[in-house]
Amino acid sequence: MGTASDNEDLWAWLHESEAEEPDFSGARVSAYIIGDDRILAPALKLSTVQPFEKIRGEEPPAGDWVWVLPGSCEPKPDCLENLLKSALANPKAEVIGALSLDPAARAGIDVIRQFGVALTGSGRLASLTDPGEVNQGQLRTAHALGVPATGMLVRTSLWEFLGGLNETLPFEVRGLDFGWRANLTGAEVIAEPDAEVTLNRLVNLADERAGGLALRSAHTKAILRPLRGIALTFWVFAAIIGFLIGKDFLRARAEFSGWLQWLTHPNLARSVRDSLATLPITDADRKKTKKLGVSVGQSLRHSLHLVAERLGEWVHSFSAGREADITLDDMIADDFTSARAARKIPIMGIGLGVTAIGALIATRSFWGTGELKGDWLLPGPDSTLALLNSYISSVPGVPESASPAWVGLLGVLSLIGRTDWAATALLALAVPLAWAASYRFARTLSSDHLVPALASAGYALLLPASGVLNRGGLPAVLFALLLPLIGYSYYWWRASGFRFRGAGVLSIWLIAATACLPLSWPLTLALMAISLVKHFSKRLLAQWVLVIASPALLLLSPWASALAAYPGRLLTGASPALRAADLPLLAALPPVWVLASLAVLALVALVGSVRRPGAGFLLLAGSIVGVIGVALSKLSVDVAPGLQVMAGDVELGILAGGLVLASTVLGYAGVSTSLRRSTMGVRHFGMLGITALSLAAILATGGWWVAAGQIDVQRQAIGELPYFMGKALTAGSRTLALTQDGEELQWALVTKDFPRLGASETYAWEAYSLADREKAGELVSLLASGAEDESLADSLAELGVKYVWLKGGSSDLVMSIANSPGFGPANQAEDLALWEITDASTAQLAAPVVDWTRIGLEIAGLALLLLLALPEMHKRTDAAKPHRGVAE
Repeated sequence: MGTASDNEDLWAWLHESEAEEPDFSGARVSAYIIGDDRILAPALKLSTVQPFEKIRGEEPPAGDWVWVLPGSCEPKPDCLENLLKSALANPKAEVIGALSLDPAARAGIDVIRQFGVALTGSGRLASLTDPGEVNQGQLRTAHALGVPATGMLVRTSLWEFLGGLNETLPFEVRGLDFGWRANLTGAEVIAEPDAEVTLNRLVNLADERAGGLALRSAHTKAILRPLRGIALTFWVFAAIIGFLIGKDFLRARAEFSGWLQWLTHPNLARSVRDSLATLPITDADRKKTKKLGVSVGQSLRHSLHLVAERLGEWVHSFSAGREADITLDDMIADDFTSARAARKIPIMGIGLGVTAIGALIATRSFWGTGELKGDWLLPGPDSTLALLNSYISSVPGVPESASPAWVGLLGVLSLIGRTDWAATALLALAVPLAWAASYRFARTLSSDHLVPALASAGYALLLPASGVLNRGGLPAVLFALLLPLIGYSYYWWRASGFRFRGAGVLSIWLIAATACLPLSWPLTLALMAISLVKHFSKRLLAQWVLVIASPALLLLSPWASALAAYPGRLLTGASPALRAADLPLLAALPPVWVLASLAVLALVALVGSVRRPGAGFLLLAGSIVGVIGVALSKLSVDVAPGLQVMAGDVELGILAGGLVLASTVLGYAGVSTSLRRSTMGVRHFGMLGITALSLAAILATGGWWVAAGQIDVQRQAIGELPYFMGKALTAGSRTLALTQDGEELQWALVTKDFPRLGASETYAWEAYSLADREKAGELVSLLASGAEDESLADSLAELGVKYVWLKGGSSDLVMSIANSPGFGPANQAEDLALWEITDASTAQLAAPVVDWTRIGLEIAGLALLLLLALPEMHKRTDAAKPHRGVAE
C-alpha cells in the first residue's frame, strides 16, 4: 500500500494558487454512491467542490479521493471542502470521517448521531461523543478506530489496497470495519467535526448489533474465539433483560434479532477474517490500533454514565408534579440552568441517594460469609425451585398445613438468583425503596416537594424503628413496600376514570399484599364496600368485583386449606415456625430519642389535620388501626396443628404509620408554595417551625438507624450438625431429632437438621411434645427405655425416619439407642450423635402431589390480570432524536 509520504504531491495544483483561502474546485474526487441518490443529487449541486465523477459498485475510482455517500444522506454544502481542508492540515491522514447528524428536531438545531466510532468488548458501537448531543461546535478533530461510512473521505490508493467497503457487513458497521483495517495497515483515521452530513434514514439497530458482534468475534484470536462467543452471548442477554426491565421492548427485540443474525450468518465474521488475512499487519500497528479501541475502564465508565442517566430520568419521573420541580440548581440560584437542563438534579434524586448510602452503612453487618440469620428469618433452601415447591405443595399427610403465601412471592423475586441473595437485597435496600415508593404516592397527594419528601423519609424509617429489619421480617418489609404502590395505583385508577387497566394494576398489588398479610383481604372487602356505596355506578361494578375477588387466586394454593382450618392465620404473616411479635407496635424498642421523633411526627400530623378534613380522616383511621394492632398483639392464635403464636401487629403498625404520614402530606399541602410566595407572618413562622421540628425528628431517627446498624441480623453459619453428619441426611427422608436436658427428653420429626424458609411448615406441625402423637411417642419411649424391639426399625420407617439424631444425651441413652436392632454404628462429635437405620430401606417420605390443574388456573388468572395491567405499548418518538430507532 502506498502511504501519503510515498505518493506524489496531491496538492501541487493547489500550491500554484496564491489565494489566502484554498480553492478546492480542482480537486479530483470520485463520489461513491450507495443506493438511490434522489436525496443526494440536489445536495451535491450546492457543493463548493465541482465536478464529481460518480462511481457505483465495482467501478474503479478516478482521481485522488473517494467520497462515500449513501443515497439517503444530505451533506452540507461545505462538507467536502472541510474534509479536504482537514486532509490538507493532516497530511498523514488517509481516512477522514464526517460528523453524522440526525435531521434537525427544530430549526437551527443539529443533533449528533455519530462522531468517529469504536467497538466495546461486548461488540457494541461507541461514538467519540454521546449520541443525541446538540452540535454547538464543541468537538475537535480526533484520531479514531473507525468513522461512519456516511460522508467518509478515503485516499484512492488506500481504497484500492483494502478493496473498498465490505459489502457483506451491514452498512451501519462498514465504516468501522474499513477504518479498523486501515489502522492495522499503518494508515491514520481521523474524525473531522467541521464536515457535516445528515443521514435521513433509520438506523437498523439489529443490523448494527449483528455487525458489531461479527467484528468483535473476527478480531479475536482463534484460540480465544469460543470463549469470546460465550461472553458476547452473555452480554446480549444481560442487555435484553435490562431493556425489558426498562420496558424498552423495541431495543430488546433488536438486541435479540442482532444476536440471532450473527449466530445464523457466520459469513459476516468470516468475511472480516478473510479480509484481515490478506493484510500486512505489524505488531507496532496492532498495538497502536488497540489504543484506539474502548478499554474496559472506558466501557465501565460509559455504562455507569448511561445507568446514572437512566436512573436520573426514572427518578425525575417520580418528582414530576403539578408545578416545576425544585432542583439543586434552583437552590443555589444557578442562572444557567436553562442551558444545562439535562443536568438538573431533582430533590427526589438527592433524597434517594442519601437514603441508599444510609442503608449501606446501617446494614454493614449483612456483608460477610455464611447465611443471613435473624429472629424472624429462616435460612433459604438449597434452590429457588425448592422454595416455590414448598408454596405449591402441602405437607404430606397434613393437608391443613402449608407454607404462607408470601413464600411464593419471595420465590418469584428469587428467580434472578439464590434465595439468600434476594432476602439480603430486600432487607438492605428496604429503606430507600420504601422512600422512593412512598414519595411517588405522596407527590400525587400534594403539589409541594418538601412535605412529601419529609413524610416519605418518616415512613421509610418506620422499618428500622419498628424492629422489622433487626429481626429479618421479610413479609413485613414486602408489605411496607407494597402499601404506597397500592395507594398510588388506587389514586390513578380514580384519576383515569376507572379504567379496567387501572383495576388490573391495583389487583396485582393487592394480591401481593394479601400474600404478606392475609388480613389485607378482609380489610379491602370492608373498604371497597364503603367505596362502592359512595361511587356506585353500573359501569364500575365489574371493576370493583375484579379488585375485590383478585386475592382469591391465592386460595388455589394449599394455603387455602390452612386458612380455612386455622382462621387465626389471617392475623399474622409470619411463618408458623417463628414466634410473632409480642410487643405493641414496636417489635424491638429503639432508643428514647427515636420514640420522641416518632411522637413529634405524630404531633405534626395532628396539627396538619386541622387544616383539611381529609387529613383528619386519615389520621383517625391510622389511630384506629394502631389500636387494633395493639389489641391483636395480645391474642394467641392457632396457626398449625398443636402450634400457637402471638398475632402479628407489625404490619398493622406500618399501615397505621403510613396513614398518619399520608395525613401529614394532605394536611400541609400547599404550605411550601405559600411560604415561598408570601411575606413572613405569624402563621408562616409557625409553619416553618413545624417543618424544622419534623426535619429534626427525622434526622434524629435516621441518625440512630445509621449509627446503630442492624445488629440483630447477621451473616453466620446455620445449623448445628457437623458437616459430615449434615451431608448424611437426605432430603427424601426424615430425621428423628432427640434432645435431652436433665430428665426431660424432647423430640421432633424434621427434614434435615433445621427448618428452612418455605419448609418451616413441615417442621412446625411435627415439633410435638411426647404426648402429642401416640405412635411417635411410643417409639421414642421404646428407644429411651432400651427395649430391644425387633419391629422398632420398621415402625420408624413407616414414619419416614431414616436417621436418629441425639443432642446432649446421657451415656445410658446413647447406649440404649446404639443397641436397638437395625441401627448402624453411631457417628459422634462432641455432644451430638447420629445413627442410620440400615434395615429401613423403605424409609421415604410420600412425594408431594402437585395439582397441575390448580397451578394452571392460578397462572391463567395472573396472566389475565397482567394483560389488563400492562400499559399501552406504542412507539415513543424522542423529539431530539426522531430517526434513532429500529428500522421497519
